[in-house]
Amino acid sequence: FLHNRGASAITVLAEDTAVANAALAVLAAARAADLAGIDRSAVRVQFPGERPGEHAKTLLGSLAEALGCTVSDAGQPPVANPAEALVNPVDMTELALGVSDFPLDLSMQYAVNSQLVRSFVPLILARAAQTAEDGQLRAALEPIIAHSDPLHAPEHDHYAARGFADIAPTEVEDFFIDGFLRAQYRPSKSFRLAQRAFGTKYSDHELLTWMRTFYGRFFATQFMRHDLPDGPRIGSAGLDLRDGFMMPTYAQGALWLDEVDALLARIGE
Repeated sequence: FLHNRGASAITVLAEDTAVANAALAVLAAARAADLAGIDRSAVRVQFPGERPGEHAKTLLGSLAEALGCTVSDAGQPPVANPAEALVNPVDMTELALGVSDFPLDLSMQYAVNSQLVRSFVPLILARAAQTAEDGQLRAALEPIIAHSDPLHAPEHDHYAARGFADIAPTEVEDFFIDGFLRAQYRPSKSFRLAQRAFGTKYSDHELLTWMRTFYGRFFATQFMRHDLPDGPRIGSAGLDLRDGFMMPTYAQGALWLDEVDALLARIGE
């Protein structure tokens, strides 16, 4: 990607995503810079807007310092620069739920985490910390791994107004994603497996309410995923057309939602 673009600098857009996602993107960008012969000082972590908060900026700033990268707290979104590659840290769970998007020119971006469900990211960071020889890098990664970043609907989210506001804990959303994308289970089978997987941790009503939100948001936001920027193929299932995900742009989720509604009616009897 860097070679094809002729890029001499890399910017990680560390906004509107989990701190762990941004951290993994920074690690990948630093490694890519090494392989491309780009000095790590040309790798920049940029905060284009008000998010993330100050604590997140501190965590990512420490990581950037440990890696020899730079930090830019820009008040405005970045301006497209032909010599600059933009790394978007959004994960597959955020894409599946439509809680994140891709600003600017898609051809300039590399979506390094777009084929990773959110649950995997801290595990990869933990492995990176475990194998790191640099003590400063390990010290920077540890609080990032421990940092909690629950999924949430963005402000002014109109899908919430349509009844799809109840976003599940990350482990549940990723469970639904795996059943739907990789195994292609019907809602009834995903529900039965979720009951076994989570036991009494969540009630049947919670699981089905979250499942309804998952299907509702997934189908309603499919148009946002129709033309994703480049990203690595990692797992056996993904959301990218290039990975063989052939869902139409405006697919309808009525069959899935009707089945979830029938399950909800049954447990309410």
